[in-house]
Amino acid sequence: MGLFNEFAKVETRKEIPSLKSDLEKVLDIEREIITQYKNDERIKDVNTLQNELYLSILNDTQEKIKNTTYTSQTLQEYIDTRENQFSDEGKIRGMYSGALLEILCKRSQDPISIDGRGREWHYLFFHAKHIQNLSVQKFYGSNILAHIGSYKGSVQNVSVKKIKGSGTLSHAGSVSGSVKDLHCKYMQGDDLLYSAGREKGTLSNITLTFVKGDDILLGGASYEGKMHNLYVENITGKHNLKSMGLQKGVIENVTVLNNKGYLLLSRLGESGSAKNIRVINSEGNFLLSQECQDDTNGILENVFIADSISDFLLQKVGCKKNIARNIVLSNVKGARILSNSANKGTLENVVVTDSNSSKMLAESSTSIHSVAMPREESILQKIIIANGETELLLKNSGTKTIPDCTIGKAVTDVITYNVTGFGIFDSATIENHTPAETFSEQKKEIFDAILLLVKEMKNMPVTKQEKAHEQIARLQKEIFSEET
Repeated sequence: MGLFNEFAKVETRKEIPSLKSDLEKVLDIEREIITQYKNDERIKDVNTLQNELYLSILNDTQEKIKNTTYTSQTLQEYIDTRENQFSDEGKIRGMYSGALLEILCKRSQDPISIDGRGREWHYLFFHAKHIQNLSVQKFYGSNILAHIGSYKGSVQNVSVKKIKGSGTLSHAGSVSGSVKDLHCKYMQGDDLLYSAGREKGTLSNITLTFVKGDDILLGGASYEGKMHNLYVENITGKHNLKSMGLQKGVIENVTVLNNKGYLLLSRLGESGSAKNIRVINSEGNFLLSQECQDDTNGILENVFIADSISDFLLQKVGCKKNIARNIVLSNVKGARILSNSANKGTLENVVVTDSNSSKMLAESSTSIHSVAMPREESILQKIIIANGETELLLKNSGTKTIPDCTIGKAVTDVITYNVTGFGIFDSATIENHTPAETFSEQKKEIFDAILLLVKEMKNMPVTKQEKAHEQIARLQKEIFSEET
């Protein structure tokens, strides 16, 4: 009996503690991070200080987890154990999840797929700075993937599907960051990609399909940001794609198909530059309209809109030192199209075919110039209107004289063909208006070539659209030349 007890004591002394799994280690580190940072005042900030807080959490997490061989499966298991709340502590947990993701991306280039299965997870991967080859789907929550790739970060090859909640991907790639090859599908919620690419950020190859919500990509690539290749199809909501490229931003190659919403693409290119814009089968008032509240020196060029409906379509483009050129419209309808344009600015090289409007190009090139003030030019020239019905075409447009003032500048070089309606050119000042029915054979060939190019543009990808616009501009110059 005594011998047996002695063996029992020896066995007890040799007992080995059970090893913790990688998931248990990740959860332990999470508790340490939240305890350390949950009262950090930097969490209240939305910009620089919050980024600094994330970097602190990232550095601490890297140190604590360096001996843990966790994988994407461990990350999925960690996400499965949590339902993160909308709170300051939730932001810390969201940053911690972002740190876990970023560390995993540094360790391996292998694809990472995270499935929320409908789980509520606010701030998922919040502020993750350098990530690639990521797929995220089926989550509910606010600010999911917000601020990723910001502050000199980089994001590449990310797919996001079936997310419901506001602020998803907001500020992504902002403040000198970058986002490349981002695809979002079946999304629901406001502020998707809000201010993404802002402040010298770069967005490249962005695709949004089947999205419902307001303020989508609002302010994207503004304040010296850049956006290259945006494809948007089937989105619904207000203020979507508004104010992109403001304040010296650059927007290139935008395709918008089958979209509905108020102020879609409004203020595009205002105080920045936007070119190669393609809108097909879309509707909503103030489509591609501008405000031009101040002298902003923006450029909007190479715009093609077809099969769309909008009151106040392209309202106020080319105003207050802004320039709008190479505008082609085909089969569009709206109460006002290109009205109040080229006031203290420039609108040139416009072709409108098969379109109906109660006021087209009305009250344009009419800014007031007092004799006591420096004259600011209003330029509206090289206009072709064909095969349409419009009331009050160019009504009140061009130069007028009232005591001590000159209002606007004459509209120059206008061609009309098969245009019906009342009030055409009512109270307008136009230099060199030519009905196409009176053309010589040479000019008729040029005119027919322009209309054929417009027809072909409907099936043309946006990458080839720029050359088509350039060709139409050359033909317009030729057809308006006195030597032709």
